Formats: sequence, structure tokens, C-alpha cells
Amino acid sequence: MLVSNVLLPSVLLPLATAATVMVFLTRLSSRASAGSAWAVAVAFATTFLALTGPPRIPPIEATQRLLLLVVAAPLIVDLASMGRRQAVVRTLQIIALAVTVFWLVQTLVTNSWSATESAARIAIMLALAVLVLIGVRGALVSTATAQADRADEADEVKRADEESATDRSERLIDHPAAGRFFLLVLLAMTSAALGLAGSARLSFLMLGATVGFATVEAFQMLIGRHGERQVGPAWRDGHELSITTITLGLLIISHHYAELTVVQTLLLVAAFGLLRVPGRARALAILPATITVALLAYTAFTREDDPYDYYSSASCSETCVSSAVEARDRSVV
Repeated sequence: MLVSNVLLPSVLLPLATAATVMVFLTRLSSRASAGSAWAVAVAFATTFLALTGPPRIPPIEATQRLLLLVVAAPLIVDLASMGRRQAVVRTLQIIALAVTVFWLVQTLVTNSWSATESAARIAIMLALAVLVLIGVRGALVSTATAQADRADEADEVKRADEESATDRSERLIDHPAAGRFFLLVLLAMTSAALGLAGSARLSFLMLGATVGFATVEAFQMLIGRHGERQVGPAWRDGHELSITTITLGLLIISHHYAELTVVQTLLLVAAFGLLRVPGRARALAILPATITVALLAYTAFTREDDPYDYYSSASCSETCVSSAVEARDRSVV
């Protein structure tokens, strides 16, 4: 059950598909701008299809809409890579996030919220989306910086014996790969938080995206180490929009359709935003996520069962069931 229901759809299949996409697109072209974005999107789509099957077209559920938005993210990366101005790229990303926010809550906008409330909520969610994007972008630092650091690796080794333990820890946190490591940890913690918030499916979808991201990073690390390919920034960090879309979408869905509260959602968004902070302060990004997971775990494990719910209560004994049966028999008589 563990292998077929969890490991296969959320770990093994996204790992295999993401690796296949990275190998294929790297062999096809070293300048494929949306290679990493496609790998993350395909990993997410694989997990979705393994868990729920093909989506309905047109989509009616929020997760089905999120799938289409994630698949569209690499196309936006390709379109953005045609422009040489960063302002054009950033504008397209913000437009994509605005479409994501609106489409995921369209049902609530139409049936539950007033026009003023809809505008206010969408504006707040868009601001949080931009914060997540800024944090993810800050974590995905330039590999060129990492390569420069590797060029100085020999000098660092010579100075290693003279460094104290504190100096070494600071150097590790300041390393260009540290942001990616913290981002990976936050994605995994977000998956745990979604599961504790009452939705195993959203948790597994987040886990599949996390595995896809880890596969992309491992693949790029191997490329950089062996020097087989020289890849550009769009290829290397193109998955920032995919990761942001997945994270934002699942947080919105979990908040409105599961049990993730406003405070817990804001804590997770703040955790991603702190990834933008350089140096040792970046490690603080783990703190809000840890608090969120702890709160959700406490709520999940201390929740009391309804004593009047004879069939779904975990504490219901044989006496409860027999009492329910007797009550049913008396009603029939």
C-alpha cells in the first residue's frame, strides 16, 4: 500500500519523468530555455495523473485548473526568454500569477464573494504570490556565481584549517547552493503541512513537485561538475515560475477548500519570502515553516472525535455500534 499509494505516484514516477525530460531536452539543445520548467511541470503532471487520472476538459475542480496552469508555465518561460529586458520577463510572470490566482478562486468570486471582497482578496493573494516568486528567485541563485566559487575552492581548502567552526557554518550558509537547499526543505515542509491540514492529495501533489525540483537540481549539479554542457540562465532557473505556481496554487486550494488557516498560510508564504534574504538570515526561513507544521501537527493529533458520530469516530467501540444498531431496529419497529 505504501509503495503503490505513496511512493509510486509521488516519488518514483515524478523522479523518472523529470530525469527523462532533463536528459532528452539537454541532448536536444543546450539552449532550451524552459528545460527545467518542463521537468518540474511534467513531474507534477505525472503525480496528478497517477493520483486522480486525466483531468476533465474544461476543468471544473481547482486542482484540475492548477494542472493546466503548471503545464502552461514553461510556455510562458519560453515566451519570456525571447525578450532581453528583465522588465518584460517580470511583467509576464506577474500576469501569469494573476491569472493563476483568479482562475483558482473563480468559483468563489462568482458564487460567494462580492465584487469589493473579490477585488481585495485577489489583490492580497497576488501580493503574496509576488512575495513567493521573489523568495524562490532569490533561492535560485546564479550558477555562474557557484562556478566562480568552485574556481576558488583550492584557496578555500588551504584556509579551511584556519577557520573556526562558526566561520565554516557561515561559509556554508553563504554558499550559492544553500538557497536551493533551503528551498527544497521548504517545499518538503509545505507538503507535510498540506497533509496535516487535511488533504492527502494536495500533500502528494506537492511531494511530486518537490521530487521534480530535486531531480532538476541534481541533474544541473552533475552537468556543472562534469562540464558537459554550458546552460543559460533561462534553462537553469526557468523553473522558478513553475515552483511558484505550484506552491501558490496548492496553498490557495488548501486554504479555501481544506483546513489551512490564514495564519498558517501567511507563515508559509513568509518562509518562502525569507529565502530572498542573503547570508545567515536566510536560515530563518525554516522557522515559520516549522511553526506551521508544529501547529498543524498539534491540531491533527489533539482533535477530539465527535461522540455522536457512530460510524466515523475513531474512538467508537463495539458498544457504540451496537447502540446505533439497536436504535435503528427500534425505529423500524
